[in-house]
Amino acid sequence: NGNNVESYPVKLPEKATNGVTPLDYDKSRDYRILIGCIDNMVYNYDITGKRVEGWMYQSATSYAHSNIWHFAIAGKDYIVIPLKNGQIKVVERSGNDRIKLDNMLPQANNIYLKVGSSIAKSYLITADSNSTVVKLYFNDKKEALSIEDAPKNAFFNFADYNSDKANDYIFAANGNILISNNEKVELYKNELEQNISNTPIIFNVGNHKLGYVAQNQIYLINKEGVLEDGFPLAGSTNFSIADINNDQLLNLVVAHQNMIYTYNLK
Repeated sequence: NGNNVESYPVKLPEKATNGVTPLDYDKSRDYRILIGCIDNMVYNYDITGKRVEGWMYQSATSYAHSNIWHFAIAGKDYIVIPLKNGQIKVVERSGNDRIKLDNMLPQANNIYLKVGSSIAKSYLITADSNSTVVKLYFNDKKEALSIEDAPKNAFFNFADYNSDKANDYIFAANGNILISNNEKVELYKNELEQNISNTPIIFNVGNHKLGYVAQNQIYLINKEGVLEDGFPLAGSTNFSIADINNDQLLNLVVAHQNMIYTYNLK
């Protein structure tokens, strides 16, 4: 209903540098909430907003600026923390380093995680300012892939656009959108009248749909590029779609002009 939850809001020791990341290591609902701050630290809270005892994270060379992830392989936990300077910290549940990576990622874009069957097959992926796709594996191997016709200085997303259970490369810059699969086959291309202001997002609602923000309005289109009924809607940030009340009705949540709006989707 929009009211603050129990002991929240929680005051952070410094200015935050990335979004809140809730982690559930063992799928037991014993949540940990991680968030990076400008002092190059990552702070760890429990679900009530209290600092977690035993968190041993050491101040890094830069601050966290992207998503923080957790995954486990062969009984070992890996908490992945991308830093603003391109370095990647990988720590244990305690916050101590799990592995050290010498290679770095470009600083221009969003970063995504792909977990494979082993550490050597798991990687982070992003795109640089030339829209070259860059992968950094957790065995410190690095790969680059150029995508023809991808707009430069583009927002980048790595998600399944065409429902084939394989993630695709999504680029958006100004009014141009290009989506390519990992074999560099073009799946979708469009030049919009409006300039896109946020990273396009894929939503699996009935069928995979592409959402984006342009000129303080939010858009949702299907795989054929057709705008969904009722759109555009007022909104100036990336949005989320979920059944937040468990009533079989999808809700869309977005921020606009210092307010948070919730829409019901048909």
